[in-house]
Amino acid sequence: MLFGRHLPAERLAGFLDTHRASHAQRLAFYEAAAAGLTEEAAAEEPYAVATLRFGLAYERAVLDWFDALPDGLGSASNPDEDPGAAAQ
Repeated sequence: MLFGRHLPAERLAGFLDTHRASHAQRLAFYEAAAAGLTEEAAAEEPYAVATLRFGLAYERAVLDWFDALPDGLGSASNPDEDPGAAAQ
């Protein structure tokens, strides 16, 4: 996001959409894995379970971050968009 003001709004919006979708897909995968986890498997693989829990927490945090971005970032109405960026 640091470079966002130097990109055309449509390109930034595309990045945001693509990466948000990727994180949502990964979260769905982790949630499915967690739903199928038995107590026995969790007891036998505590490191794997800890890693899965981290993945769940991380993906939820990233999606929360995407959802908390201010309105207008990456939209055609972004007032901070660098008008010269499209020419680059």
